[in-house]
Parts: sequence; C-alpha cells; structure tokens
Amino acid sequence: MIKQRYEIDGRFWLRIPYAAKLAGVSVASIRKMMGAGSLDWCQLRTGSKTFLVDEQAIISIRLERH
Repeated sequence: MIKQRYEIDGRFWLRIPYAAKLAGVSVASIRKMMGAGSLDWCQLRTGSKTFLVDEQAIISIRLERH
C-alpha cells in the first residue's frame, strides 16, 4: 500500500491524488493551485516525481466547499 501522508519538518503533507480526493476537487485543480502559488507544496525527496501538498490547506479547501 502506498503511503499517502508524510510528516516533514513538523508539517503534514499529502500526495496530490489523495489530497484531491479529500478536498473534493480534481488533480488538475490541485496542480493549478500549486502553479498559482496558492497552495504550499514540496517534493517527497530531491529529484522525486512525487509531489506533496500541505494537509492544512487541503482541509481548509474541503471546509470551504461544504
């Protein structure tokens, strides 16, 4: 099973597909927010193709939508 949630430097981060599902938006919407600078994100490891987004921001998006 793939891990969906990571703790890095005291903050929690989510894989993009899981974050999109949790927020009730598409993966494309998450990537658009990342590109616009309205969503904090990081790479799982330097040079990794796995990107993570800030869990608190995703929870806020979910609460705004419901």
